[in-house]
Amino acid sequence: KSESEPGQDFYTDVLRFLFQPTPWTSPEQFKDKKQQIINENFRTSLCKWYKLTSKLGSILLRIISVALGLKEDHFAKASSDGEHTNSARAIFYPKLQKEAVPGQSRCGPHTDTGALTMLWSDTEGLELQPMSKGKGQEKKWVPVSRILSAKPTNKHKNEKMFGDTGTLVVNIGDLLQKVSKGKWKSTPHRVPAPKLKDPENRDRLVLVNFIMLAPDFPLDESGLTQGLHAFSHFKRSGRNKKSGSRQGSAAKTSSPVAPKFVPMA
Repeated sequence: KSESEPGQDFYTDVLRFLFQPTPWTSPEQFKDKKQQIINENFRTSLCKWYKLTSKLGSILLRIISVALGLKEDHFAKASSDGEHTNSARAIFYPKLQKEAVPGQSRCGPHTDTGALTMLWSDTEGLELQPMSKGKGQEKKWVPVSRILSAKPTNKHKNEKMFGDTGTLVVNIGDLLQKVSKGKWKSTPHRVPAPKLKDPENRDRLVLVNFIMLAPDFPLDESGLTQGLHAFSHFKRSGRNKKSGSRQGSAAKTSSPVAPKFVPMA
């Protein structure tokens, strides 16, 4: 086979990544009882986030179906609880201890391959690129601001707490752009590396849930399905199984600065 034609191991690896159970850390691996409790609370909270945002994603897909003039359950059937590949992650960007290399970013410019992306962060840092109003106009990157509460609620009387609780960013992904025949545009976004002395240079936690469709959901008339689309994405990203490095066009546009994440099945 040629280098452009992946072998059976490639497809097996992709399927394992999408469908295998989440490799949670066993409580027995922590000798400290406090660490065991923290580990279990983290797992419980992240699973709850996954279930709630998956449910919200299904509701939004119903609304989008109606907006596109389709039956309300057009996408709902394709993202049922019994057959989907939604993927939730907790991504941690540690505070930079030295200036980033010029041109380096925490996450380079890209669009998400799913239908929708649910994203929450405890601090700002994400930028998106809105569509330009006319040809020839420069495309600008716009910081995504959190929506702050007007005043503290009874539950969150501490000003530092209540300002961080209410914003959920929802991005349109490649699947929805393809299914809508370009009416709904996938949102380019990035996470630039902050300057060392910027207020934005702090530990940053991001919770993400990528809302997908069923593997056999048809994306267009050519016979392309969500599953085949996922395979092509992994092929383009050029992830090397042995070294863990990334090769190809996708790798050239992204140079993350020390991100750490926990994938969920």
